[in-house]
Amino acid sequence: MFNKAAFEPVDAFSFYLGRGPRISNVRGFGYHNHDFSLIKNIKVRERVNFQARFEFFNVWNWHIFNTAGSFGSSAFDTDIASPSFGMWNGEVSDPRNIQIGARLTF
Repeated sequence: MFNKAAFEPVDAFSFYLGRGPRISNVRGFGYHNHDFSLIKNIKVRERVNFQARFEFFNVWNWHIFNTAGSFGSSAFDTDIASPSFGMWNGEVSDPRNIQIGARLTF
C-alpha cells in the first residue's frame, strides 16, 4: 500500500532535497477581488423600518484568468499549426455584479 522506495531521505544539513523534478509553474496569476456594499437603515415610524442596500461584487471589474487542467498544463493553445494558436481557452472569473435591494420591516 505504501512504497518506501518512492521517497528519498532528506539531509537538512547539506540542503539535499532529492533528485525529483522541480515544478516551476505552481504559481498562477494573482487573485484579487474587492466587494463593496452600502446599507442605509431608515426608521419610518416607531415600529416600521426601511433598509436600502447597494452591493457591488468585483467592484473594479478585474478579471482573473484561471489555468485549466492540472499543474504543468497551459490554458493557452501552444500548437503552432492550430488556428487558435495563442488564444486563451481557460476560465475567467465572474464580471462585475451589482445588486440593489430594499427591505421593509414592521
